[in-house]
Formats: sequence, structure tokens, C-alpha cells
Amino acid sequence: MEPKKEINIILTSLGIISFLLLILVIHPLFQRIKENSDILVVQGKELTLFEIKTRDFEKSKQSYQVLEIEEQLRPFFVDPEIDTDFIEFLENTAQVHQISIGISRYSFKKSEVDIWSSRGYAISCTGSFQNILKFIGKLETAPYLIRVQNLTMERAGEVKIGQEETFKISLLIKTYSKNLKD
Repeated sequence: MEPKKEINIILTSLGIISFLLLILVIHPLFQRIKENSDILVVQGKELTLFEIKTRDFEKSKQSYQVLEIEEQLRPFFVDPEIDTDFIEFLENTAQVHQISIGISRYSFKKSEVDIWSSRGYAISCTGSFQNILKFIGKLETAPYLIRVQNLTMERAGEVKIGQEETFKISLLIKTYSKNLKD
């Protein structure tokens, strides 16, 4: 055979082998790579969607826990519209413990840590030391959610022989209401 013909046959054979290699091996390989990358993109989107759903679930779970806690604490909240029950409780407790009481509303700075809305009261009481301690003890075990913000105590006057010493206390208390803080 002639060398030119031989070269043409070899080149044609190499071309056919290359073409067959391209069609039978490389094309299916690229086809699988494309399919796998499409699957990877879909899985990435599903993972992102799952993460969003998980975050939403955690947020709703936390909200539910707060609402569940609020529901358990509901009997201890002071009604924000009608606080007469709470004021009557204070007046009755003071009367039982034989102390005079003055109650007025008081404004606190809004606190970022409180999750419930609140209302403040300034309370001033005058009576014997023992009776005042009993009154404060009753406040601690009151059927309301209360936080004492400030407490000051001083003698109400001079002590006379044979009389019980009188003290005056001033309390600033915060009561929490049923409404969640906005």
C-alpha cells in the first residue's frame, strides 16, 4: 500500500474511533453530569425550602410556648381595663393588717425585657412594723403577677412611751396584664 493511502486509512480510522468515542463515551458522560447537576440544583432548592420551614416552625413553636405560659399565668394578671379587683385586694389586705394605705397609678419607662404590658402603682402605707411586714408578705403571695420596683421605709413620727412605733413605707410596684406587649 501506498503511504499516502495508509495515512488516509489511519486518519479515517482515528476519526471514526474518535467520533464513536465521542458518541458512546463522552456524550453519555456529559449527559449524566448535566442530570446530576440538575438534581443537585433541585436538592439545593428543597434544602433551602426545608430550612425556611424549619425556621418558621421554630418561631411558631416559641410563640406557642409564650402563649402557653401566658395561658397558665392568666389568673395572675391584672385586668388592664378594670383594675378595681387588684385595688380592692390591696385595700382589703391593708385593712386586715390594720394599716392605712394610699394607692395611685404610676408610669414606668417601657422595658424591652418585659413580654407583657404592665401598669405601675405607687403605694404608701402607714402602720406598725409587724403589720407592714405582714402586708408585704401578703403582696409576695398575692394572686397577681407583681414586681416590686422600689421600697422605702421610714419612721412616721416620734415614739411615745406605751405606744407602738409607726412606720411609713412607699412601694412602687409593676403589675402585668393579659395583653402581650406590642
